[in-house]
Amino acid sequence: SNADPFGTDDIIVLPSGTITLMANLPTVTKSTTIHGEGMGETIIDGNNGQYYGVQFAGSTGSEVLTASQFTVTAYKVAAIYSTSGNVTLEQIEVDGTGATDDGSFMSGIVLGGGNTDVTFTLTDVYVHSIDIGTINTMFGIAPIVSGSGDVVANLNRVTVSNVHAVSAPVTAIATAVGVMGGGTGNMTATVTNATTSGIHSDANTAVGISAVTFGTNQQTNLAVRHATVSDIVGVDPGIGLGGGGGIAAVTVAVDPGQQTHSNITVTNSIIQARCVVADIGSLVAGPG
Repeated sequence: SNADPFGTDDIIVLPSGTITLMANLPTVTKSTTIHGEGMGETIIDGNNGQYYGVQFAGSTGSEVLTASQFTVTAYKVAAIYSTSGNVTLEQIEVDGTGATDDGSFMSGIVLGGGNTDVTFTLTDVYVHSIDIGTINTMFGIAPIVSGSGDVVANLNRVTVSNVHAVSAPVTAIATAVGVMGGGTGNMTATVTNATTSGIHSDANTAVGISAVTFGTNQQTNLAVRHATVSDIVGVDPGIGLGGGGGIAAVTVAVDPGQQTHSNITVTNSIIQARCVVADIGSLVAGPG
């Protein structure tokens, strides 16, 4: 736990071996460092998908969660999930074997920015082997603007592979504004030396790396450098997407007269997937 009696800037050292959860871990609310003995050496096991992994909600939004050198497996919904505060992840493995969804959503890592400007830094992160049935949405790694604060996300040497859904749209790496809980801030993201492969949906779209903006005059700015995107297989939902895409930019304005922007630059990357342009208006309800 990370309650006030333990102070701030706590350090939690996890031993080698498997830690099988018997309940959800307490949500971390203060600046905390969680350090294991290495990926595959220290393993947090959600007990056949019964329990969530590490959950972080900074009490003021300025707190920092630093997590390194461990594996999370067989979790419920998300291995690492934050709703506010800064997050630094290094040498983290998410093994989706035995993971479960909540009936609508599934992910490896979801980092939500609250109402304070925050930074997410992910280095040497490996998400793999997520296989889920009938849900609405699946992400491998998703830094998201979910409040009024701006988000800066830096992802370096991240790999997302073998992610499959029966019915949901699947995105390996999604940088987004407004897709969860609204969000009026802006996203600036850099994805460097990323690899995505084996991203499949049986009945919907599949995407390697995306910039998505839902809102009222917000924007997502994404730079992709030295990435390799391959084996992206999905099904066209009827709007001309062709089922799968290596890189995707999606924008939706909520109200008439407003504009949202998803800007992507891609350099020195290998994208083994189709390039299409589609109108998603038929999928979106509202006046915008």
